[in-house]
Amino acid sequence: MTDFHFLRPLWLLLLPCVLLLSWWWRGQGAQRGGWADCVDAHLLGAQFQLGGDAYAHWIRKSIPVAVAIAVLAGAGPAWEKVDTQVGRQQQGRVFVLDISQSMNAADLKPSRLTLARLKLIDLLQASRDRQVGLVVFAASPYVVSPLTDDALTLRETATAITTALAPTQGANIGEAILYAQGLLRQSGLPGGEIVLITDSAPDQAALDAAEQAADAGVPVSVMAVGSLEGAPVPGRNGRAIRGADGRPLIVSTPQSALNKLAAAGQGRFALLRADGSDVQALLPRFDVLNATDAGAEQQRSTQLWLDRGPWLLWLLAPWGCCLFWARWF
Repeated sequence: MTDFHFLRPLWLLLLPCVLLLSWWWRGQGAQRGGWADCVDAHLLGAQFQLGGDAYAHWIRKSIPVAVAIAVLAGAGPAWEKVDTQVGRQQQGRVFVLDISQSMNAADLKPSRLTLARLKLIDLLQASRDRQVGLVVFAASPYVVSPLTDDALTLRETATAITTALAPTQGANIGEAILYAQGLLRQSGLPGGEIVLITDSAPDQAALDAAEQAADAGVPVSVMAVGSLEGAPVPGRNGRAIRGADGRPLIVSTPQSALNKLAAAGQGRFALLRADGSDVQALLPRFDVLNATDAGAEQQRSTQLWLDRGPWLLWLLAPWGCCLFWARWF
């Protein structure tokens, strides 16, 4: 018991309120809860027949004690620790999101980027057992978040990403892959994966970067955004961008080329869909395969204080039964 303490000591600040409650309740008992001023004396006794005056008086006196027990339970008395095994995947995952102007195309309603952000949130939710990072790119890549355990905050950040964040337009997929690979290397984790979300066509530099990442043990998976039919690309003023012939520029998604990029990166390919089949296609197999690898999961033991507060609540069970029997409920 030398280690006795309270896990939530601020609850103890309510104990003075219990003393005030006791003082107030005593006055209420003497005045019949204030009814003595407005109920005739010969009716007042019948009004407060709750299992007998003596019994009701005992219950009334015990209320502050019951409240004090509840406060002590909420404070969390503890004096003993228990061992707990904590496991966490030691594989990082960096998401690389395309924010080039073509992601504003509306062949996927309301736009490619809007659905890509929602899908990114789903992917982050599925990756909450590991460290995750986020990179956005257009002509150049930019880090939104390095590898972190806080996937929840990263999900909130993802909702604010727009194509306006890119100072120059383009789609340098190869440089974005190498940048994400560098983040994984800097994290010091034994392994990882890159998940690219894009509607842009990969060039030879992108294929080479994917092969280089795969050779280093970092597979590159790809989620293609958009349709083969394509759609006009709105400019910053909201009007469709026009080509040299004056017609609206129609940008389609090169699904076959992006599939080849995933193959070069020894990763997986999925086309963004409204259901969750695309997330299932990209992530679960990777988790299953790597969970059995040496060093893929770090097991560590930690000690947590055992909260004994809930046991105190059992003391209130007989008291609650008495209240019910006395028809106070």
